[in-house]
Amino acid sequence: LGFGLAVTGGLNTAGLLVLIAIPDLVVRVLYGQAYASAAPLLWHYGFHAVMLSLANVVATYLIACGSRSIGIVALACTAFQIAAVTLWHPTLDAVIIGLGVGSGAFLLGTLVMACPVTSHKAPRLGIICIR
Repeated sequence: LGFGLAVTGGLNTAGLLVLIAIPDLVVRVLYGQAYASAAPLLWHYGFHAVMLSLANVVATYLIACGSRSIGIVALACTAFQIAAVTLWHPTLDAVIIGLGVGSGAFLLGTLVMACPVTSHKAPRLGIICIR
C-alpha cells in the first residue's frame, strides 16, 4: 500500500504542479481558447483529483483485504458532495471546493479505516498512523 500511495501521490503531485505552473497552456492545448477562463480553476480541480486518486488506492487496498465497510464511507462522502453542490453553488469554484472537501473526507476516512486503531485485524499501512 505504501508503494502504491507513493507512486500515485508522486505522479499526481507532478501533474498538479503542471496545473499550478502553466494552467493557461494546459487549457489552450487540451480544450482551446474558448475555455481560457477556466484556467484559474484548474489547480483546485487538480487538488481534488489528487485526493480522490489517493483515496481510491487505499479503498482498493481495503477491499482487497476484505473490508466491506469502505462502501459506507464512499456513500457518505458522495452524499456530502451531492448535497454541497446542490445547496452551495454560487460559482464554479465553489462547486469544485465542495467536491474537494468530499474527496478529502473520503481520503481521511479510508486512511483511518486502514490504520489499526480499533481492531488488531485491521490491515496495516506500513506508515505511522495517528491514534
